[in-house]
Amino acid sequence: MNHNYPFERSRPNEHKIRESHCPTKHTVSGTQQVGPMSNISASWRNKKSTGIGDPNSAPKTLGMTRLSSSDSTKEVRTTSITISDTEPKTSTISSKKSSQSLIQVCPICSRFYGLASIDIHRRACQLADELHRRQMEAKQAWDNKLVRRPSHPPGTLCHICGRRYTHASLSLHIPRCLKQWILWNKMLPKRRQHRQIPITPTPTNEELQERVEKAHRNGLTYYALADALDEIMLEASLKNKLPVELIHTK
Repeated sequence: MNHNYPFERSRPNEHKIRESHCPTKHTVSGTQQVGPMSNISASWRNKKSTGIGDPNSAPKTLGMTRLSSSDSTKEVRTTSITISDTEPKTSTISSKKSSQSLIQVCPICSRFYGLASIDIHRRACQLADELHRRQMEAKQAWDNKLVRRPSHPPGTLCHICGRRYTHASLSLHIPRCLKQWILWNKMLPKRRQHRQIPITPTPTNEELQERVEKAHRNGLTYYALADALDEIMLEASLKNKLPVELIHTK
């Protein structure tokens, strides 16, 4: 043994190591740390034995806590899914009922309105519907007037000349027309003169009604009693017609 190195000790393998260069000392039982690094190594061994500081060797209690937390989250998720899937649709039905109760249908236009606006709309819709109904009635009346046969002209036909006069002027026209007819009749050649003076026809109601029924059977649905009377007067005027073109004036 060299006495110049006081820190030198005997080793099992007879190796000489300085403590200043390597603070560890090999013994039969294991390695021991001597010097300032002994505290650090001891604390590291304590941490390694307890599992603190090593992410790979976490304590069992911590692992159980993690597993329990993950299991709880899984359970929460599964329960939320099962509740949302298996929950009855009572909330949807109730919301539909509440929305239906808040919405009403207009009986006139069949549109949907809220409770706050249905009364205002109903009054306006009634006015608009009444206006539309009046317009349709006026349009229908106008269409019927266009399709309908024109009204019968006022007055009556003269049985001598065949012209139409009102009832007030007909009584004044007939004497003058008869006087003119007699004058013209005398001016005609004797073979073309009329032997009898024109007579005003007086048809009965049966004759007029018979003519109306006959016209209806022929398709003249608008044929009336006034038309039948005009037809009789026109036939009489054709019989009393004079050939005025044969009259020679001096």
